[in-house]
Amino acid sequence: MRWLVLAFAVGCTTSPEQAVDDVCNAFCDCNASTPTTIATCVGQCKQVVTTVTDTCTQCVDSFEASCTNLTATCETECFPQVTPDTKGTL
Repeated sequence: MRWLVLAFAVGCTTSPEQAVDDVCNAFCDCNASTPTTIATCVGQCKQVVTTVTDTCTQCVDSFEASCTNLTATCETECFPQVTPDTKGTL
């Protein structure tokens, strides 16, 4: 019985690549209107977003049914703003 539970848990684990794909698809579905523009958006998103946090994934899972809530609630979690290096130290 223990192996069955373990096999079920492992089978439900989302790979990091799938998590990025899911997040990009959710946001692009809200921001693009045709299959072509959605595909372009997802391709561009996956170039920028190479990993997502568990918090981002959970947020998207919770709010993907509403674009307004998804954007308002999850955008900063999933797409943190990069602080520019104004001191030239990087």
